[in-house]
Amino acid sequence: MSAFLQCFSYVVSRDILLSTSDPDQTAKWPPNPSSRTHFGRHSGLVQLDMETKQSSVKKTALVVEDNTAIRQMLVSAFLTNGEFQTCAEAENGKEGIEVAKKIHPDIITLDLSMPVMNGMEAASELRKLFPKTPIILFTLYGDGLSQIEAAKSGVNLVLSKSTPLPMLIVIAHRLLGLPD
Repeated sequence: MSAFLQCFSYVVSRDILLSTSDPDQTAKWPPNPSSRTHFGRHSGLVQLDMETKQSSVKKTALVVEDNTAIRQMLVSAFLTNGEFQTCAEAENGKEGIEVAKKIHPDIITLDLSMPVMNGMEAASELRKLFPKTPIILFTLYGDGLSQIEAAKSGVNLVLSKSTPLPMLIVIAHRLLGLPD
């Protein structure tokens, strides 16, 4: 059973907007662990699978992507999966680092080509801050980038954006040691 839930939004800090499906959470930080939350600059409707909402595993993802449509698809894929309670988003590497410092994500996806700071530069900084957090470089340019070159920057895996979103989520699960 799927349902559309209205998100209630409030500003957490300078540029981060927290959206949650629970109106009682709009005055609290950090949010209640039992509510689905979404960080980012955009709010609106979030489609949640009500049957998977009660999962006991609560993980946090960070999506760093300059293309709004792709970023929103990735956020939706993580949140509707059932294993992820929170998904933060950022438009560039510099913003992604700032958001990561606030939320301490369990997994990070980065685009390679972004304004301000690209994915490789961001991965290098994020790796210093979060040495055990898996980082996936999700890019159009995956074929021209070697895994060895990416690993030197702290990336665990390079995936092409042609990879189906369900496969990205399966890979994220594997990197986190979760069941497929």
